[in-house]
Amino acid sequence: MESMTTHTEEFPAPTEIAVAEPPPAPAGKGTGKKFVAIALTSALLGAGAGASAGLAVSRNRSSGLSVERVAAAAQNTGGATGVAAVAQKVIPSIVRIDVTGPSSPFGAASSGTGSGVIFTSDGYIMTNNHVVDGEQSISVTLSTGEKLAAKLVGTASPADDIAVVKVDKTGLPAATLGSTGDLSVGDMAVAIGSPFGLQGTVTAGVISALHRNIDLGQGEHLTDAIQTDAPINPGNSGGVLADARGEVVGINTAILGGGNGNVGVGFAIPIDIARRDAEQIIATGHAERPFLGISGENIPSGGGALIQEVVAGGPASKAGLRAGDIVTRINSTKITSMDDLIAALSTHRPGDAVRITYARGGSSHTATATLSARATG
Repeated sequence: MESMTTHTEEFPAPTEIAVAEPPPAPAGKGTGKKFVAIALTSALLGAGAGASAGLAVSRNRSSGLSVERVAAAAQNTGGATGVAAVAQKVIPSIVRIDVTGPSSPFGAASSGTGSGVIFTSDGYIMTNNHVVDGEQSISVTLSTGEKLAAKLVGTASPADDIAVVKVDKTGLPAATLGSTGDLSVGDMAVAIGSPFGLQGTVTAGVISALHRNIDLGQGEHLTDAIQTDAPINPGNSGGVLADARGEVVGINTAILGGGNGNVGVGFAIPIDIARRDAEQIIATGHAERPFLGISGENIPSGGGALIQEVVAGGPASKAGLRAGDIVTRINSTKITSMDDLIAALSTHRPGDAVRITYARGGSSHTATATLSARATG
């Protein structure tokens, strides 16, 4: 019999925390992050549980080598194909983000470098929250080499590692956003960002896995993440993962490994989630995560998502769901596991009504639940 993974309504503390000091940075803040053990989980939105340890994930903001100016990529891909065509299409929309933090008692200010993507042509730029978190000064370098001051608009932290910054410039080349619903394991994946401050760096690989739900430890989580072997290194945080059409499908956020660099396992926040967060941040200054209000576990052999507990007064409770029900479909999406349930709900917004198909007592039933809001920033 296959084992079942329990999911609880609150994220538990990781079963193991492994901390490794990063190697000394050449200058400035370096990565500014330690490495923490993760537990791969199957977690509901606003809920989770974990079980395997021994892996280490680092967020990947970086200082080190820096390039203040790079040549602008051509807008027309001409005869380029494959990765080259993707790079030519996407690079104009990718920026480098330099940050400076508070000064130490000895007068030295911390600094770091990350990446971002132009979200709208009027100056809104999407990045990771951990790139800009707690910083006093933010600057953005465009692909043309032009450097602009930026201000923090808001964040989706702690639930999602997404933030939006704004520069005072219009007519910017906004990225073309795709959808994770179009992705398959094995598809081309192109990562573009500023690893180690090297702006406009392009690496390529494949989509290694989809719908990863990961407990990073210390209260940080990735929901429905994309896994890729496209090399992602410190400084790539906030940069993009693009598909073969040159459409942005993810925001790079974490790497797996015990050292200060890529080992072939990186993670990106799906663009569907990042877009939802960014739109809410621009509108209100913060983002909200949709909440169904259940906990449960996977059914062996893809039988669905078993509800073990329903939060009193929550959306699921109001829709008439009970412990013991097995969710098999959300709207038109088939649910074979709790991971599927997370993925199906993750792109929705608070206030959305979802149609839930579930099994109870050997019979199939349907109910409509209106997702509630859980503030994330």
